[in-house]
Amino acid sequence: MRGLLLLPLAVLLSGCGDSKQPAAPGTAAQSEEVAIAAPSPPPPPAPTVAEWQAAVEGAFTKKDPKTADGVTHYGACFNAPDGGRGDCLLTDYDAFKKSFHMRGLYTAITESTPLAHYLGSSIVVVGCNLPRLVMRPTFYGDTWIFLNNVAILADGVVVWERSLPRDSIQQDTESFKKVRVIERGMAILNQDEMDVFKKLAESKQLTIRLTGDKGYVTLPKNDVANFKQDLELALNAHARLTQALQGKSAGTCKA
Repeated sequence: MRGLLLLPLAVLLSGCGDSKQPAAPGTAAQSEEVAIAAPSPPPPPAPTVAEWQAAVEGAFTKKDPKTADGVTHYGACFNAPDGGRGDCLLTDYDAFKKSFHMRGLYTAITESTPLAHYLGSSIVVVGCNLPRLVMRPTFYGDTWIFLNNVAILADGVVVWERSLPRDSIQQDTESFKKVRVIERGMAILNQDEMDVFKKLAESKQLTIRLTGDKGYVTLPKNDVANFKQDLELALNAHARLTQALQGKSAGTCKA
């Protein structure tokens, strides 16, 4: 009995055979060998700037392009999710930076001449990379609040919040009739955050708060509605650009 306990497990399970005979091909002796993994396929070659730019611009049609000082301004018109004609995003392509900056009407107005607090959304595509969705909180008021946080409440639950580092905040003033202060932040969304923002359109009630060291403000309802409209356009553009750039976004451009 003691000798039987020392037999290999494969022999005991087989119920037959001489313990002195070598294991037949294909039995436990071979199954213990470490399988050699197949080599991974090589990454796709880096595209040239021209190939990458052509892939980006193939995702939309241009409306009224105008070029000055290396920057081309136009409307980038994407098809809607149902395949119909969609709205256009105001777009700048900077040939020096190899970058596309796309945003809806309300976001574009706030970026150029802010007249109220706002949370803008824009698409940025840079240097042979995939598109990124960027949130741009803007505070516009009489005194500084030293903006450092932005949060969204959806149907009574905080679904997104982002701290804004002090060195990421742009501060400015304007003096139309009286001096007003402007504080702008930026938050580039990761994939988990993208999934959250895709669900915001289903929410019945959104509340957006901008917070700073000196207090907070809540966006008016009409500005929240404008935010949802710009966000819907940005999400559609992000999906179509991501599809168009498959195999054309190695993270770096070939010289």
